[in-house]
Amino acid sequence: MAQFHGVVFDLDFNSATGWTQVLLSTATPGPAPVTRDPRMSSLLGAAYAAGAMCMVESQPVNNQVPEEIVRASVWPPPLPVSPPPGQAFARRASLDLSNGRFVAEFVDSNGNGVLGWDDTGHAQQIVETAIVAGEFVEYLTIDAPPTGRIQRVKVNH
Repeated sequence: MAQFHGVVFDLDFNSATGWTQVLLSTATPGPAPVTRDPRMSSLLGAAYAAGAMCMVESQPVNNQVPEEIVRASVWPPPLPVSPPPGQAFARRASLDLSNGRFVAEFVDSNGNGVLGWDDTGHAQQIVETAIVAGEFVEYLTIDAPPTGRIQRVKVNH
């Protein structure tokens, strides 16, 4: 499994192949990895828009080149102020296609970190919006461990 770190600087969807090719700011040996998954394209698009550091892991599928992305993590730039009470910011957002889970690590106004996950794509879209807009999230409700499912998350100007 190949692993690449850097800032996304090029996203290229091609309907003839059905995939999105992802280029990172680091040199990658051989063809750039690709994804056919719209949730993965969305997460990497948020990374591109926010100028966020990311890591992608890819592996060959049926010995084909280029390799397909199976996991990605995004670390958005830190916000310039701490979140007010009742709000939090996303410190990391990840998608693992092996289990279909989007996982986000949030930090609240007390500096406490909490992990939450979503497998529907809905919470993922809200967190990606907050990352791109450089906003805090509100009404963050996550099931108690070990479940940790995101029940509610909101972004608001």
